[in-house]
Amino acid sequence: MEKLRYGTKEIIATLIAVVLIVGSRWVEMTFFTVWAGGLQISDWIRLRVLIVAVAAIFFGPATGLISGLSGDLLINTVYSQTLGYPEIIAMGLYGLFLGVYFGKTHFDLKCVDGRNLLDFNITQIMAGVFLALFFIPMLSFLTEGADLGNAVSAGARYAVGNALMVGIICPVIMLAASALARGSKRGAP
Repeated sequence: MEKLRYGTKEIIATLIAVVLIVGSRWVEMTFFTVWAGGLQISDWIRLRVLIVAVAAIFFGPATGLISGLSGDLLINTVYSQTLGYPEIIAMGLYGLFLGVYFGKTHFDLKCVDGRNLLDFNITQIMAGVFLALFFIPMLSFLTEGADLGNAVSAGARYAVGNALMVGIICPVIMLAASALARGSKRGAP
């Protein structure tokens, strides 16, 4: 049960993740249109997915769930006129799934290797594809009357873009954290 603990460290990480998620929307609105040119980067990736993934991996399922739900809810409240409940719920589920499967229960920071990174990428791709191609479009169709074809098409772009972004950046962060953890272990008496 110690691995699923939600203590002070996890609460602080959740608050930081929520602030970063809200700030990431501002970054997307400010810079993605400038850097994108003809290609709309914001149609392919959401920085909040990366933030939720990192929070879930390093601080567990509760941090992933709460930061995903709260951050996306705040983004909808601050930057939008309506609440997109399918996306809010999906972000929470994404954080919960990564945290439960790969977070503190499966991930040992001191021994990250190729197999861990492969497991992580398979897990995040499966979660992203399920949520972006099935869960969000179906829930949007059932609750908001969204066009299913357009929702699946948008979900496919998000699934590919976010899988690439998370699949490249998270392993680099994991390897760096692992090297620091191993280095501090060797230096300790």
